[in-house]
Amino acid sequence: MRRVGILWLVLAAGCGDDDATGYPDAGGGGPVTREEAERFCAVAGACVDGVTDCWSEVLPAATPGMVRCAMYATDCAGFWACQGFDSTPVTTCEPACDGDTLVECEGGSLRYRTDCSVRSETCVVGSGGPACGIELCSEASASCDGNVLVECDRDAGVKTLSFCDQFGWTCVEDGSNLARCSDGTDVACTGTATRCEGSRLIRCQDGHELGVDCADLVAGMSCYLLGTRSYCGLGAECDPDLAKGMETCTGTVMTYCAAGMNATLDCADFAFTMCLANATFGGRCTNTL
Repeated sequence: MRRVGILWLVLAAGCGDDDATGYPDAGGGGPVTREEAERFCAVAGACVDGVTDCWSEVLPAATPGMVRCAMYATDCAGFWACQGFDSTPVTTCEPACDGDTLVECEGGSLRYRTDCSVRSETCVVGSGGPACGIELCSEASASCDGNVLVECDRDAGVKTLSFCDQFGWTCVEDGSNLARCSDGTDVACTGTATRCEGSRLIRCQDGHELGVDCADLVAGMSCYLLGTRSYCGLGAECDPDLAKGMETCTGTVMTYCAAGMNATLDCADFAFTMCLANATFGGRCTNTL
């Protein structure tokens, strides 16, 4: 994963009007509310590894615009469409660029199409094959274009964009071919340890501390310490890292771990007919077995 802050930018794609930087709906009407988050994860959980993982991995990375676009989707095709992404069973498949669309294959029988323009990029064929980016490159580099971090992924041979302002950061240049997203501090660090400063989660990224206010991800979230690990969540009643597959269903009602807080949701409230508890894929709302 070549985006800044791996866990925070897993699904950093938006839906709606572009802002001045060309980034789709970076604001999206303020932080996501608890109600919006629950509806989004009921839908996303049916398509992306269960409801619990949605709260701990997918939701913190999604822009408010992406959440508000996808939370009323009636199926997975609609959910993925909010990110400019779709998958189609095929008999043959070859990786390629189709205009701004990246075509990828899984086993020659499933074709993935990603609209690179959702992230203000296009599709280019680099040294690693087709990829979303802005142009070809060969040497590792990083620079700022306003608050957009422009990096050369040397392995892919493609320059890519990361939008620092999604989390209230700015892009700063530290010297020749060096740039990073910054929260306004300049504290050097090493390793992968995280910590809390009030409601802010601080981690080490690109050799510097980088923090995000958890309340900016979902209204009411704060930073919690569980054992030796810090995370953005709603509580510390359950371990979000261990809770996938521990969901239970009673009729259409699911009991699960929502970002560290024990919670329930009724799948029927979100137009689903069934609740399925699966130890491998996690609990999900669905209309099919």
